[in-house]
Amino acid sequence: MVSAALVLAVAPVCPAAAQAIDVKIGFITINDPQHENGRRLAEKLNRDFGGKFSARIFPAGQLGNIQRMVEGLQLGTQEVYVGPPVFFVGLNPAFQVTDAPGLFDDHMHAHRAMTDESFREPFLNLAVAKGIRNLALYVYGPTQYATVKPFRSLADLKGQKIRVLASKMETELPSQFGATGVPMDYSEVLASLQNKTLDGVRTSFVVMGGSKFFTVTKFVTMTNDGMIPSVFAFSEAFLQKLPADVRAQLTKMGRDLDAEATGVAVDFGSKAEALWKENGAELIHLSPADQKEYMDRIRPLGEKFLGNHENEGVRKMYALLKASAEKHRKK
Repeated sequence: MVSAALVLAVAPVCPAAAQAIDVKIGFITINDPQHENGRRLAEKLNRDFGGKFSARIFPAGQLGNIQRMVEGLQLGTQEVYVGPPVFFVGLNPAFQVTDAPGLFDDHMHAHRAMTDESFREPFLNLAVAKGIRNLALYVYGPTQYATVKPFRSLADLKGQKIRVLASKMETELPSQFGATGVPMDYSEVLASLQNKTLDGVRTSFVVMGGSKFFTVTKFVTMTNDGMIPSVFAFSEAFLQKLPADVRAQLTKMGRDLDAEATGVAVDFGSKAEALWKENGAELIHLSPADQKEYMDRIRPLGEKFLGNHENEGVRKMYALLKASAEKHRKK
C-alpha cells in the first residue's frame, strides 16, 4: 500500500483548492504504466484547467476492486478509472475484441491500429449509454506467462492451471495445450500462486513485476501473443456537470494522451526484463518451431469467438479492428 503522501502528492496547493472539483483516479495496479499514467493525468488536470480540478490518484485498489470502481463511475462517486477495457464487457461485450490473440506484430503496431480513428472512436464510446465515457486509449504491452515451474516447450503447459480473464476465448486459449484456464481477479493472483491454487498466469510481465510476482514465480515465457490496451475511463455523470468547453478540452487532452501513455508503457516494458532478472527470474523464449505452432493454434480463436460472435456489435467491432490492424501492418 502506498503512503498517504504519495496519494496526495499530485493535489494542488493553492487557495482555490477548496473550491476545486475533486477528481479521484483509481486503478488496481501499482508501480506500473497505469500508475505513472494516472499520476500524469492528475498532474495535467491540476495544472491545465485553471484550478478547476483537485485530482488525486488511488493505486493498488484503494477505491475497491475493479467491479466496485466500474460501479463508482456509473454512479458518479468515482470520476476516473485507468485500466483494461475488457473489464467493461458486462456493459458492452464488444470491449473484448482487443483481446484477440496473435492479431498484432508488436507493441507499436497495436498502438497504430487501436488509435486509428476508424476503430478508436466507436470503441471508446461503447459504454456511454451505461454511464462511462473513455477519453483515451493506449497499449500497455504484450502478454507473457509467469509460471512456478519452467514453461520451455508446449508440452510443459499440459496439466497446468493458468490464470486468465473471465471470457470464453481466454479460458479456451490454455486448453489448446492441455492446460486449464482459471478466471480470477488480478488482486487474488499472487496469493493463489503462493498457495499453489495456480501454476501460472498469462498477462504482462510489466504489471506482474510492479506487483513483485517474481517473489513467487521465477520463470517468464516471452510468448508476446496478445496486446493489452488500457483506457482512461471517465464518469459520464461527472463529465455532464462540466461546461461544454471544459469537456472539449478534456476530449482533446485524451487524444493527446494516447501516444504519451503508450510511450510510458514502452519505457516500462524496456526496463521490465532487467527487473525480473535482477530478482532471480529466468526469461524463456520458446524454440522457433514451438513459437510458430503456439501462434498458429491460438490465432484462430479471435475469429471463432469474436468474428462469429452472436452479438452483431462484437462482430462489427472486431471487423473494424482487423481492418485497422491490416492497414497499419508494415509490409
